Amino acid sequence: MNEEKLRRLRHRTKVHFDASRREHQNALRALWSATYPDRELQIFVSDQWKEMGWQGKDPSTDFRGACFISLENLLFFAKTFSPSFQSLLRKKTGKRADWEYPFVVVGVNVTFMIMQMLDLDASKMNE
Repeated sequence: MNEEKLRRLRHRTKVHFDASRREHQNALRALWSATYPDRELQIFVSDQWKEMGWQGKDPSTDFRGACFISLENLLFFAKTFSPSFQSLLRKKTGKRADWEYPFVVVGVNVTFMIMQMLDLDASKMNE
């Protein structure tokens, strides 16, 4: 049973984010809605994404090696632990610095680091 879960998890790490796939676009829109339920995303490629902590107008450029699973993790965090997600996003506690970390990009990088620490490289599935 655990081996099957590990196999499925490794398979999910092979799914790269693809902005041309409607499922992936919808997941990004869902993250926007979970983050800003009272604000509409005007257009898909927009400066609005920077408010969430993406590095540019097009969040799809920030995934790189972390794959679609990193977006799934962010969406899970935003929906399941909304108060914590919102608190970290808006840094409601502590002193604000002149320079703030790009919140969602940190989330993408955390997923990537976990994939590495757990040795989830999908190319090793048959080893």
